[in-house]
Amino acid sequence: MDPSCIFWSLPTVRTPGDDVSNVRSRLGQTRVMLIDMPQMLREIICELVSGERDLEIVGEFDDEDAALQAIDGCAAAVVIRSLNESARADIAYLLSKAPHLRVLAVSGDGRASSLYVYRPHEQMLGEISPRRLLAAIRDQLPEDLAQTARNVSPC
Repeated sequence: MDPSCIFWSLPTVRTPGDDVSNVRSRLGQTRVMLIDMPQMLREIICELVSGERDLEIVGEFDDEDAALQAIDGCAAAVVIRSLNESARADIAYLLSKAPHLRVLAVSGDGRASSLYVYRPHEQMLGEISPRRLLAAIRDQLPEDLAQTARNVSPC
């Protein structure tokens, strides 16, 4: 197995005409993929998400290219990735290839995070906490955070 990737292949039932959101709603879980995360943060997020009935980690990858090849097969709805110097360009590329995703970028120390959707749109979340991370994955951010959104150029 390629050491740069950990991937769980779970059965997904699809019928003609299904889009990813229909598959996700039938399964009752939001499927989460981790990309380019420091090992410690990856383990913390995996532990946090594994304790939630409506969330499921479906893969862990060291780069966007490997993840892009697996996104459709695992029906990921959310990607959590590291917030670093190349994050905006990498996220713009990822969203251009998989526009249905929500991408949550988290700094290695957890003090900064942003939520991106295809518009492109960045929502500053500030210091990440377990409650805030789970709310961002579920797309259920508190109203005070939802009002701080700002549009960002994809490049």
